[in-house]
Amino acid sequence: MIKMMANGWKSREQIMKDYGYSEGTFGDRMRECLESPYSSAVVSDTSKYAIIIEPLYQKFLMWRSEKIRNEKSEKSGRLTRGKHD
Repeated sequence: MIKMMANGWKSREQIMKDYGYSEGTFGDRMRECLESPYSSAVVSDTSKYAIIIEPLYQKFLMWRSEKIRNEKSEKSGRLTRGKHD
């Protein structure tokens, strides 16, 4: 049994299980996260992804969701739910 660390950090296996990710989806999300303003969510001391700081990773997911909504809105020319000026 894998236990979550008390500081909100999770292993690759925990994130995959908790978010229902396949190996491919996990790799895609980690690459995207590392290229985002939330790259510090991924802690690694090897070439593999060692630990994910889940609270930061969740902020990355919210940022990613907003980015996708904005891209869809720009393509369609319509406004989406959320923040508008």
